[in-house]
Amino acid sequence: MQKLASESHRIQIPDPFDPEKKRRVSITAPTRQEAEGRAERVRQALRDFKLGLIPEEDLRRIFNAGTRGPLGVKEAWDAHIDKKHGRWKRQAETVWKSLLEPHFGKLSAVELDEERMTEWERKVRQVISKVTRRAYAPSYIENAVNVLAAALRRQIRAGRLAQLPWGDWKLESAGRGREREACRTVEEAMRLVEAARQRDLRVARRRGYADLAARVLVGWLCCLRQGELSGLGWDDIVNLDGEVPELGDRVLLHVRHQAVDGWRTLHPEWTRPLTPPKWRAHAKEPDPPIDMHPSAIRALRAQRDNLIARGWYRPDGPVFPETRSGKGLWRSHADCIHPEREMREIVRAAGLPGDPRDWTPHSLRTTGASLETRASSGDLKSTMLRTRHKTVKVLLGYMRDVGRGLPPTALPDVPVPLPAAGVRVRELVSARPEPYRFAPADPWGIEPERAVVDVADLREPYLRRVDSDEKAERAKRRHEQRMRYMGRDVPSMEKAFQQWIARGAKERRPPMVVEAAKRAYDRGYSAKLRGFPGAPLTAEQRAACQRAGFLARRGTLNAWEKYRQRRLEGMKRETLDAGPATCIDDEAPDEPQETP
Repeated sequence: MQKLASESHRIQIPDPFDPEKKRRVSITAPTRQEAEGRAERVRQALRDFKLGLIPEEDLRRIFNAGTRGPLGVKEAWDAHIDKKHGRWKRQAETVWKSLLEPHFGKLSAVELDEERMTEWERKVRQVISKVTRRAYAPSYIENAVNVLAAALRRQIRAGRLAQLPWGDWKLESAGRGREREACRTVEEAMRLVEAARQRDLRVARRRGYADLAARVLVGWLCCLRQGELSGLGWDDIVNLDGEVPELGDRVLLHVRHQAVDGWRTLHPEWTRPLTPPKWRAHAKEPDPPIDMHPSAIRALRAQRDNLIARGWYRPDGPVFPETRSGKGLWRSHADCIHPEREMREIVRAAGLPGDPRDWTPHSLRTTGASLETRASSGDLKSTMLRTRHKTVKVLLGYMRDVGRGLPPTALPDVPVPLPAAGVRVRELVSARPEPYRFAPADPWGIEPERAVVDVADLREPYLRRVDSDEKAERAKRRHEQRMRYMGRDVPSMEKAFQQWIARGAKERRPPMVVEAAKRAYDRGYSAKLRGFPGAPLTAEQRAACQRAGFLARRGTLNAWEKYRQRRLEGMKRETLDAGPATCIDDEAPDEPQETP
């Protein structure tokens, strides 16, 4: 036994795994009793191994636990992520700091029993993220548990741990969310593209440029993810102008990169997004190119002409650049199509069935996978080459039925057998609400599919209906907002205005409006609070109540400002009509103006 200067004790024992029996290892502990106890456990395990009572794996585990001390959760986590690199390692560090370190940072691995993990799950589901201001997604929590389990399994293989300390514990299933919507037919997809084109026309009148229709069409026909669409460059497209005679009219698309959120901050030296696509970071061979659809080729040629006209085209530049800077730069984030302002807006304009909240930009990839599989008569291998899925199980998650709801039977009409002897046909006919009919001569013949309706024939009446529906919807929303925030907590706008004039019109709003705004806040807060009965409010629920009160208060103040401006303009007009007299404005002059 040796006492160290740091008030810890050390015991040296022979290494049982040294073939020459010369190497000795140290057992260090803060107290003498702990050091001797760990050394005795190692010696007893060695005796049991020589007698054949325990296997070599148990001996190695007990030896590592005795010489290195209890395995800490942080030690196991660091040993695991040190083997990783790049984006995965940065995300793992974020998971550790946000979910695991506050609860497990100072614990040993054996303390993560079922009870502790259940309590941890209950707490983290109530934590509000500092970045998104919302609760953590169930998938984010599940990923944290999976990585922690992988780190502990690495220590099990190294002999530091016998098994996962939480036994059979599993995360409570949050339940599968609502199924992502997608276009079930080509006609629905074309309606979506046409709605995007109409939106481009409206946006182009204000800003001079819009390319949402091209993004929707290419994302659908090429089955691209959001990040891949943002990271698509012109050098990824081969034979767009027929420069490769061997390909003929074919145009190939190589999906080499994707844009991730904040890639400029993560990699300041990059001039374009260079992150490999999903599942391709460590692939030995690149994915085969995609043979592009003729409609997508025409859309890309038109997109290139638009960029050339604006001076944004570069042979190695982005296909769909960002427009805020006015320079045609690469997008700095993965969202090439905004879910609410763009995707769900055109879904409503196209009149597609389903809840618009179930539509996301990833619905375009789901649409492409479903329609491609149906067009190829169920050739999943061909669809997997276009979607770049590695397993059929993942691809089947993208399949959508042609109809929504319970699908009809796929069996054709069959001949009805003749009635049995002794039963009158007239009785059978009178008992049925419909006439007694037999099937055609060829009962198993399958009716040919209906031809796809040309969207051009339906465009004009459909667009007129869409425009009228949009105007009615916008008018309805404006009316609802006006009725909701018209300052109903103010007893009388005219009375408040007279109070403001009587006080010299020097302050922004009179006391009557200030009190009304406070009542509006209380009313909005209480209305939202009634939706959360039961236990004390969580941080997320309290923030929602505060936001509801803030919106009600802001609506009352906005109603006052609009009324005040309208009354001042009316007084100005009355003054001008009456002749040159005193001018009344928001800020009254210090001295009255003299009448010439």
